[in-house]
Amino acid sequence: MGRRERKLKTFTKRAVKAILFIALLDLQLSYLLAFLGREQIAENLSSDITKVIIGTILGYLAKSFFETKEAEKVRLHEEQTGSSGQSLIHEWRDGE
Repeated sequence: MGRRERKLKTFTKRAVKAILFIALLDLQLSYLLAFLGREQIAENLSSDITKVIIGTILGYLAKSFFETKEAEKVRLHEEQTGSSGQSLIHEWRDGE
């Protein structure tokens, strides 16, 4: 596995994958509950798990969007000023 591939596997990606895997596994349990005659519990479980899946995906998409937007902003600033990231830290400390 190359360095670039390791970099892409961030903590957030691993956490989201784990949450989605467990949620999808739990979603299958609702079918088992329905088969055993616990339809109301199965329906509530399915509804709750679906909310978790949607919330997880939306949260990850929002995080990725803002992270990418900020990285692009920094890159454009560096291109305009011809400087490195160190000057951004000094500007931030100086309040500019």
